[in-house]
Amino acid sequence: MVKPSSELEAVAADLLAARRDRRSIPPIRSRLSPGDIEAAYAVQDFVTAQASGTAGRKIGLTSPAAQARMGVREPNVGTLSPAMAVEGRTIPLDRFIAPFLEGEVAFRVGRDIDTDVGAAALAAAIDGVATAFEVVDSAITGWDVGIVDVIADNACCAGFMTGPWQAFTSGDALLRARMSLAREGVIQVFGGGDACPGGPLAAFGWLAAKAIAMGRPLRAGEVVLAGSLAPMVPLEAGRWTLRVDGFAPLRLRVATTNENDLETLA
Repeated sequence: MVKPSSELEAVAADLLAARRDRRSIPPIRSRLSPGDIEAAYAVQDFVTAQASGTAGRKIGLTSPAAQARMGVREPNVGTLSPAMAVEGRTIPLDRFIAPFLEGEVAFRVGRDIDTDVGAAALAAAIDGVATAFEVVDSAITGWDVGIVDVIADNACCAGFMTGPWQAFTSGDALLRARMSLAREGVIQVFGGGDACPGGPLAAFGWLAAKAIAMGRPLRAGEVVLAGSLAPMVPLEAGRWTLRVDGFAPLRLRVATTNENDLETLA
């Protein structure tokens, strides 16, 4: 049974209020039809419509293990807003509800991708590649989420920061790249480009095709977060460093309160 638009908007309003007030709410999957991915994306559309524009997209659940935990066979998609971008390399912890941190590869789209998603066309459409932090956060209490909760909550995307952009050379190099994510010099997790079958470029291609199918093709200038290179780790105050083969280290300072204007990393 298709849910009325008013019910979907009500779910979106509750998710938006939870984000605004930094408080969690019970799972929303019981308010939609069981496993109704289409309805979840409709809720996401209402959520993202309140943002001040689109900065790009993100792909989630790129690993088979993560998909199996959610009972799905493909990744999911979220929308990045300009307000999610971390400025000055410092972010306040109290901006979130129950945040985790991921290390990723990001692509910058150089031309619209609205038809051809073949390997050559994708490579030609990439204007740059960089490492990136993604802050994932859930409006659902205790991260008690199913796939419907995750998608409706904009794929749990809450913040992102990219490193310096460099020329894209090879999808194989990204597939082979190893990564580490450290807090205060202590490694929290290791990973690599093979966390997603086919690597970050394959994930980018999947998202490009999915965006076309959803009627919202990737546009020039958008940033695409191509999925976590390792399991997410709890976000805590301190200095974080992401290292990925072929890229300069990317650093982020997480402050306990909104101290963005007081200190940034050199």
